[in-house]
Amino acid sequence: MNPLFIKPGKGLDASFGTKKIYLKATAKDTSGAFSLMEYSLDPQKCGHALHYHETFDKTIIVLDGSLIIKINDKLVHAKKGDFVFIPRMAHHDFYNPERTATHFLMQFTPGGFEELLIALSKCKPEDFNDAEKIEAIRKDYDVVDLPGNWVEQAKKQQPELFR
Repeated sequence: MNPLFIKPGKGLDASFGTKKIYLKATAKDTSGAFSLMEYSLDPQKCGHALHYHETFDKTIIVLDGSLIIKINDKLVHAKKGDFVFIPRMAHHDFYNPERTATHFLMQFTPGGFEELLIALSKCKPEDFNDAEKIEAIRKDYDVVDLPGNWVEQAKKQQPELFR
């Protein structure tokens, strides 16, 4: 392994749709130990959809802004500097309640999840209108999507988080 030094907003660009994602360390860089990415999520947008991973743990550290993170039946409002650990098999997603982009680091253990982001970054914009196609790609990379609109339900149950 070689040391890495990558400035903010730099790294391998794996952005897609409105999501800005820069890969800081890949499984190849870390001999498979982990993958790390810098993520920028637009205002009032979800990460993806409620889902889980069978083989990856996820860690999030909020750099700027905040995220409402659903983990199983719990809602967490993570703010600048907060650390959140999401173990494999936990049903989860995140939402930016802010009026500006939220920036955070996201680590996957073990590494390899970045391959999904690279695959999605190669999709054409119109591909994202084909839910079955995107779900099939996600499933190939250990993302099991779950039904329902958790954000709308959460807004009704805990509206104070979304103000």
